[in-house]
Amino acid sequence: PPKYRQHSGIKEEAEGSFTREEADGYKECEEYLADPDNEDLYENAANETGTAPNGQHHLLRRHKPKPAAQICNNKECPVFDELESSGCGYETRLLARANWTTTMVDLDRPEGFREAYIRLYRYSSGANNDRGEKMSFLSPVVETYWLDQNSKVVNAVMSVYIPQQFQSNPPASTTKEVWVSEYPDYKIYSRAFGGYREDPEFFNQFALLKSSLERDNITPFPHARLTGGWTHHGFGRQRMEVVLVDDAYM
Repeated sequence: PPKYRQHSGIKEEAEGSFTREEADGYKECEEYLADPDNEDLYENAANETGTAPNGQHHLLRRHKPKPAAQICNNKECPVFDELESSGCGYETRLLARANWTTTMVDLDRPEGFREAYIRLYRYSSGANNDRGEKMSFLSPVVETYWLDQNSKVVNAVMSVYIPQQFQSNPPASTTKEVWVSEYPDYKIYSRAFGGYREDPEFFNQFALLKSSLERDNITPFPHARLTGGWTHHGFGRQRMEVVLVDDAYM
């Protein structure tokens, strides 16, 4: 059965010393590396006080993503197997069946994503689950965008993996806005991005991912796009991912 993703050889203290392939989790396509828009613009903007010019502890420019190896060596991650990818430009994983907490995202509200995040956090903190269980709030925070026949977003949900300790019997939500979903095994394809969703280049990763899959004659499910936030937004080296699901698993 799939096991927790455990890695060695990439230490947290070796910040920035890892290779591009270690950072991404896959071999990048040469033509993407040659594109100026995909340059590694790593810049630690912190000054002698430890804060960036805007007062926050974070990187202001695009950079190599934080390796999933570092993240999952330091805290629990969803259970998945890494599968061999046919080509370059993406990572292939088999995500194991598991329980996740989920809530709708109100796309019409400027604070819709923040409000969804808070609802999931309150469930994990014990405030809004029927046993008052306090659970770790794990990464990644996954946003699923459902698309219509014209590839227009019709709605979105946000989900967080329930820790293994509670997988067999997760607490029930005490609010109708949050529910526990058992997701089946999924074969997924992903690209990593070091930076913030506000960077226009982030959502361009979907086009690069789709192009890489087409080159390998892989058909993703056309009506869903997922993003995964693996790191604390605004603090330190970031890891965002764009994800497409294999059509055979939907």
